[in-house]
Formats: sequence, C-alpha cells, structure tokens
Amino acid sequence: MSDRTNSSLLFKGLRSITVARLLSTAVGIASFWILARTLRAFYYSLRWPVSICPDAALHWVEGLRLLNGTWPYRDVLTLNLPLTYYINVLGLLVFGRDSFSFRILDLSWVVGVAVLSSLYLLRFTRLGALVAFVLVSRLPVEATPLGAFERETLMLPFWLGAVLCLDRAMDVPKKRWLWLGLAGLLGGASALIKPTGLVFLALGGLYYVFFAIYRASAPKKIPATLVAGLWTSSGFVLAVVLLLLPLLMAGALTGFLNGWWPYFQVWSELEPHRPFMSLLVELVSYRLRDLTLPLNGPVYELGSIGHLSWLHLIALPLFLHALYLEKERAAAGCLVLAIGGLFHYLINGKGYAYHVFPLWFAFQLILAYTLGVYVRWAVDAGAVRSRRVYATCLALGLVAVLIHMDLRSYDLYSGSNYLSDGPLAEPESQRVVGEAVQKYGLAGARLQTLEPDLVTVAATLTYDLQLVGNPMDQMYWCDGEFCQSQRRLLIDRLDQEPPEIIVIAGAPPDSSRMRNLAAFRELNEVLRSEYALFAEAGRSPHYVFVRSDLSGTRPSRLPW
Repeated sequence: MSDRTNSSLLFKGLRSITVARLLSTAVGIASFWILARTLRAFYYSLRWPVSICPDAALHWVEGLRLLNGTWPYRDVLTLNLPLTYYINVLGLLVFGRDSFSFRILDLSWVVGVAVLSSLYLLRFTRLGALVAFVLVSRLPVEATPLGAFERETLMLPFWLGAVLCLDRAMDVPKKRWLWLGLAGLLGGASALIKPTGLVFLALGGLYYVFFAIYRASAPKKIPATLVAGLWTSSGFVLAVVLLLLPLLMAGALTGFLNGWWPYFQVWSELEPHRPFMSLLVELVSYRLRDLTLPLNGPVYELGSIGHLSWLHLIALPLFLHALYLEKERAAAGCLVLAIGGLFHYLINGKGYAYHVFPLWFAFQLILAYTLGVYVRWAVDAGAVRSRRVYATCLALGLVAVLIHMDLRSYDLYSGSNYLSDGPLAEPESQRVVGEAVQKYGLAGARLQTLEPDLVTVAATLTYDLQLVGNPMDQMYWCDGEFCQSQRRLLIDRLDQEPPEIIVIAGAPPDSSRMRNLAAFRELNEVLRSEYALFAEAGRSPHYVFVRSDLSGTRPSRLPW
C-alpha cells in the first residue's frame, strides 16, 4: 500500500474521530445546558404554592387526614385509590407537612423517575441515558401550571420498573419466575393508583410473550405462556393483598369495596367525556409555530387539553427505524410504555394535560434512545458512509429541536412570577378564606368545601385548617340512592363537627349547579340558621360562609 493511500486512510480516520468528538460534545453541551436551566426552574419551584395543582393538594391533605386518624373509604368516601394516599403519607413522614415539603417530595419523585429512566436506557446507549435523565427531569417545567405531582406521575416508576423486570426475565432464565413476579407486583401496585395499570400490565404480558416465547422460538410455547402468566398474576395478587391489608386493619376495606365503584360511576356520568376521535385529533397541535410546543402549551386555551408536540411524532418513525436496525428487542419497552400511555389518555376520556403524562414520558425515552443510537451510528468508523452522514444530520437536527423546545417551554412563564422572585398569586377563594381566618382568629379551624375543581382545598395547608368532609361534590347532585345517602352523611358530619368556614363554588344563576344547590334543602337549612356569607371570591364565584356565632353577624340570604 502506497504512502499516499496510507495518508488518505489516516486523514479519513482522523476526520472521523474529529466528527465523532464534535457531535458527542455538542450533544453533551446541549444536555448540560438544558439541565442547568431545569435546575434553575427546580430552585424557583420550591416556592410554588400547593394550589398550583389542586388534585395533588387534595392527595396531600388526605394524607394528613390519614395520619390524624381519618381514613379514606371508612370516614370519608374518596375517588382516589389507596396507593396514592400511602405515597403521600410516606412523603409527609419523610419530608414534613408544609407546602415546601410538598415541593421537595414532588422534585424528589421526578428526579427518581429520571434516574430510573437513565438506568433503563444505560444498557442500550450511554449517551441516551444521559439525555433521558435530562428530558424526564423537565416534567415540572413542562407540566406547570397544570401540576406535576399527579397520579399519572406516581404511576411512572411502577410502569418503567415493570418493563425493567420483564427485560430481566428474558435475560436471566434461572430467575425468570422472580422477575415475572416483580413485574406483576409493580403492575398491580400501579393499578391501585389508577385502574389503567391493568391495561399496562396486559400490554407488558404481550410484550413478554412476543419477545421471550414466540419470537425466540421457544419450545412448548403455550405452556411457557401459561407459566409466565401464573407468576405475573401471583405478583399482581400479592400487590393487591398487601395494599388492601391496611384498609382491612383500619376497618376501611368494606367502605372501599362497597363505595368506590358507585362513586366512580356517578363521577363518570357527571364529568363530561370527550369523543374518541376528538381526543386523538386534538392530542397534537397542527400549527407550524407549535412544532416544539411543550406539554403545558395550549391548543385552544391553557389547560383545555393536554397534547404532544410535532417533535414527538417526528421522532417516532426514527425510533422505529433504530429499533429495527438494532435488532432483537433493543429498548422495545419504550414502545410498550407509549402504547400504555396512549391507552391511559384515551380511557380517561377527558383530554386533560396530566392524562398525557405517561405518553409524554414514553416519548422522552424514545427521543433519548433515538438520539443516542443515531450518534453511535454517526461515530461508528466501520459503518457505511451514507448511514453516518444521515445519522449525523438527524442527530444534530434533534439536538437543535430539543434546544428550541426547552426555550419554548419557558415562554409560557413570561406573564407570571413562577420562575422569578416576584410575588405569586393564590386563588381568590383561598385568599378570602385567609382573610376570614385572620379577621376572626380561626387558625386551626375546620373547613368544608363543596366545589368540583378543588380550588380552595390547599387553604387547609396554607392556613392550618382541618378539612371536615369530602371536598368534591359530584356525589351530591344525582337522583339515585347513592347520592341521597352521601347527602345524609354530609349533613351528619356538619352536625357532628360543625366547620367554622364553608366554601361553596357557585356558577351563573341559570346553571344546573345553582339549581342543584337550591334543591339541597338540608344544606340550605344549615347555612340559613348557622352561617353568614363572608364574601364572594372570583368570577365563578366561590361563596365563603363563616359561622354566625364567630362572625357576630346574622345569617344572610343564600345566593342561589
């Protein structure tokens, strides 16, 4: 071989090494830049009020009530499932009981999910593992002001943990029974956060059967499938038994078994469901300027529907291509997570942004894996030159779009002080409750709310109040025996523990809600005889009542 040929090969090798280093450096710099901005957002998020996410505020309050001896399903009927409360109770015991502690719990959970995501992708691509940690850590940034610590976020480590266990079951045949049992255990646990965990567990079973039994051409496929199903089912049953055992010991299991399903049916009838095709079509914004619009960006108005950006859809075929060329089941679990997330979004039927969290999470892993694989192809000196060229271009394109997505995320905070040191506004009804607490010296007093949106619940944390009954009022407005019994329970609770403050969400005068309030005679009698209207708050509005013997004012006429 001539010196000229040797020089040419050496030059190409050096150029390949230079391109590889530049590309890897670019991805690394972009990742750490996004991470630095995320850490800055984490710092400011520590001062966000709990009211930023009403559902999470309710879970936190219910956890406090459980620690004080008020058990869900036994003392107060609730729509949420047991593991939601156990996680919040654990957070209260570890981090404390104030709103700052709640923010620490929120960030700790998100960082934990990000670490687990990184560990999952580490076996496939190291660079992808780094990118996954960065992208998943951005959940509080992209989810606010809709709230990050939703039940969907609580489910994520259980879903990903189940996928990890299924992968281990394929890799370690001698301990297959153990990993399948753990997968069933984690899937069962997620089903006691939200029932869609059952759907994900079924998808995980199909994933395992396809890759470990049928695609591997294993002998005796049907018996092997049945044995795998037996071990997974055993783990599922064990999870259900362990998580329901505290309810049994507290005398709350009967209330859970008899009350949760009727309540869920009433809630499903009263809460509007979006048409199936509408959910699918409106999952993504079709405007060009929304190419990288993050999770909390509006399609029509803020909070109207949760959706993904076009970036996620563009990355999907690239991911499938990488999956095909990487062979076997390389990170195929990401696809299981995505399908499970899509089913979760559609089954919930509301189109709320937090219903997209599992699907969003799966796409962060897909983006990270795809970027990691394409960079590996680009720097592979033994790969075909054409593949290296297009892999380099696509990798650089993905990095550029990820940076733009990060910049776009922060645009939505420009009109608020969430990412600055300025004052943060609280919901008007909470502010008025605080005024009543200060005016009449009601710190530590009892509070009852009747509202569909849980706007005022966080006041119990802000002003050290004690929640009396169920703050969600859908259970009172139907005509069946279930709603009638819940009305009687509410009135009994108001008689036994008369709250110092009652907050009732209103509506336009001609609305069905106002007619329902007017028809609730027992509640109206209590209000007319024992409470005076302190203030109206907000545009809804919320009506804040204070007990007459405390306010020194005569009971007033009801607004409905």
